[in-house]
Order: sequence, then C-alpha cells, then structure tokens
Amino acid sequence: MKQKYFTILCAAFMASTGLMLSAGTATAVDGWVMKCQGGGNMQAVTTWTARGNITKTEVFFTHASVGSRTRQPAAGSCAWEDRGINANEPRKLTFISGGGIEMRCSQGQCDAVARNPGALKLQTYVQAGAPFSVLVHNTAGTFQIMQILN
Repeated sequence: MKQKYFTILCAAFMASTGLMLSAGTATAVDGWVMKCQGGGNMQAVTTWTARGNITKTEVFFTHASVGSRTRQPAAGSCAWEDRGINANEPRKLTFISGGGIEMRCSQGQCDAVARNPGALKLQTYVQAGAPFSVLVHNTAGTFQIMQILN
C-alpha cells in the first residue's frame, strides 16, 4: 500500500512540475527573430521626449515575400526566418530606449543623433544598407524590438 501511495505521489509531483515547466517555457517565448536588410526604401526616424528622456526609433520597411532562410531580404525589407511577412502584419519596427539625443552641427546644418547605442546601431544599419536581425513581438500596429541581435 505504501508503494502505491508513493507512486501516485511521485506521478502527481512529476505531472505538476511538468505543467509548471511547460507553462514557464510558453511565457518565456515572447518574441520572434526577424531579419532585415537596410537601404532601399527603409527609413529610420528617431524622436526624443524630454519627459523621461525617452528616445524612440521607428524603422519603416517593406515586406519580403519569402523567408530569410530561403533568400536574404532585398534592400529595405524584412522577413521572418521561415516565411515572408504577410500583408496584415505591421510595416514598422519600434525601438524605445533612454539616453536622449545629441545635436551635431556642421556648416550651418544640425542633426539630432541618438545617444543610445541600440538606436545608433539601427540608424547605421539602415543608412549603410547592412543586414541586421532583431527579436520582436507584435504590439499595437508595430513590431516592438526587444533586442537587437547583431
């Protein structure tokens, strides 16, 4: 009889632990990898809000028709690894960070440049036509960047 209760207790413990682990794993996967190619029609627009010293960089792109494992996205476009981005998905990446901006002036022309390294990376990739990868989740009409992977 002791063995039977012990077996039931162990099975119940393993089942509950398995459920807790699977639930923890499911919530940990909040984002997906998106691969992009700067250049083309892609634009990076950075704005700054004094309250809270928040910098927001928005990257506007075109949808690639096939996944990045099949073919590197064309200049100015982004794709999922396994498929292109469908017509109902956003055409904008958003990266929100702190760090503010710096004004750089030369020969009577001034540019506001983000101080945050992540925002600077995005601007550089877009302007240089370089490939980059981001971890994103879809929220309110934009792909919110959780992490810049390269």
